[in-house]
Amino acid sequence: MIAGGGAVDAAEEVTALVEALGAPVATTVNGKGVVDENHPLSVGASVRLRALQHEAAGSDVLLVVGSELGDADLWEGRITAPAVVRIDIEAGQLEKNCPATVALHADAATAVRAIRDALPNRPRDGLRRAAELRAACRKEARADAGIHEEINAAVRAALPADAVLTGDSSQVTYFGSVHLFDVPAPRRFCYTPGYATLGYGLPAALGAALARPGDPVAALLGDGALMFSVQELATLAELRLPVPVVVVDNGGYREIRDQQAARGIPPTAVDLVTPDLAAIATAVGAHGVRTTDPAALTALVADALSADRPTLVHLDVRP
Repeated sequence: MIAGGGAVDAAEEVTALVEALGAPVATTVNGKGVVDENHPLSVGASVRLRALQHEAAGSDVLLVVGSELGDADLWEGRITAPAVVRIDIEAGQLEKNCPATVALHADAATAVRAIRDALPNRPRDGLRRAAELRAACRKEARADAGIHEEINAAVRAALPADAVLTGDSSQVTYFGSVHLFDVPAPRRFCYTPGYATLGYGLPAALGAALARPGDPVAALLGDGALMFSVQELATLAELRLPVPVVVVDNGGYREIRDQQAARGIPPTAVDLVTPDLAAIATAVGAHGVRTTDPAALTALVADALSADRPTLVHLDVRP
């Protein structure tokens, strides 16, 4: 099964159906957490990964609930299966990027509940298949993640299970948090995978902290992404919101520069200067701390959650 953003209000029904089928379940980024990502049948937000796409192609039936299977989800890959059942409240999405054998134009919770009720009551066990697929997806994700796996693990260790994490169009998010930061429920991970515009993560943390007063919220993003909306640090400070803002500094748009170098494009004549991000935070009334050790993030983020204002944690991983 694949669950998308259209299934976030059908988490209970989707989980019950997955358990009845004994089927591995993956999600898109917007569907992350529809099934607890620590559930033994969950393979996480892995739709873009080739391991998941290969498994879907070899399955008997693929059930897609509440997802357009957009290009940004598939990363130039394809979702196919011998038979495909799609459920969506938007009729125009029922054939996008993966034609349906059976198309159900319906509310996700209603349709999934009806399918579950129609199933015969006999035990099914797909735990081994799910575990093997999860391991294959994690292996593929780790090949891209590099140091971002360690960073996400350190932040995850500091946050309560149901905390909200916001990300940005940053390597630490799309190579790290999407696949390697597990959440137990929907709406615990905020990221814009579609347009993927830089500058989303910090305002999203502000919005989440206001929408869920008293609940822990953290942002984890890159230095380039931060600079698109750095002024929102002042808003967080004015509101005295104890939001940890972890900024991974790789020297400014490192991925773009590495890709240019790989293609033989000469480096820009302009040297990118990384601002003193901790000093910027202090200047607008927030706390600012610095570290070069990803392992130190756990304690720093934990302290920031109980601070009297936001804390920017500048993690310097520049080569």
